[in-house]
Amino acid sequence: MTLKDFADYLKVAAWADDASNGPALDEALNSAISWCEGAVGPLGVDEVTYRVEPRGSSLLLPAFDLQEVVSVVSPSGVEVTPTSVRLAAAIVTLSSVEAGAYAVTVRPRVLPADSMRLAIKLVGSQLFTPRRGAGKQAGAITPVADTSGKTGFAIPNRAAEIVAPYLLPTI
Repeated sequence: MTLKDFADYLKVAAWADDASNGPALDEALNSAISWCEGAVGPLGVDEVTYRVEPRGSSLLLPAFDLQEVVSVVSPSGVEVTPTSVRLAAAIVTLSSVEAGAYAVTVRPRVLPADSMRLAIKLVGSQLFTPRRGAGKQAGAITPVADTSGKTGFAIPNRAAEIVAPYLLPTI
């Protein structure tokens, strides 16, 4: 998703190139993308490399339902061949392991692009509210700050529904 797409969705297309509002729009878009990727995994990439410590003889990747494990590189820099790979569970088993982090490159699962773009737009739009008050330009937007002391922000129900079937498992 581009900044222009996001600005069009918010009906503030001219602000995407505006020096005073563009950075705030960009920040909201990047935050929304980060939230979605944190919830469902990488979006719009062909390959991802994870650095993981072995658990016994297995490497447990922070994703699941992978398309393919492309390569596994040991902490010493040697490419190794797994004894088994469980793509659905994202578990790579090795015959022997070294201490340290392995670099595991994978092709992640493919998520429905239109649904993920909508979720990003919904979450990003939640980060904005019209500015009010003296000396502020009417109609300008600014990220919503949480002054309650709580962490996080309210995810729109529709965005949560869209990503729900694709959520990464939590431990």
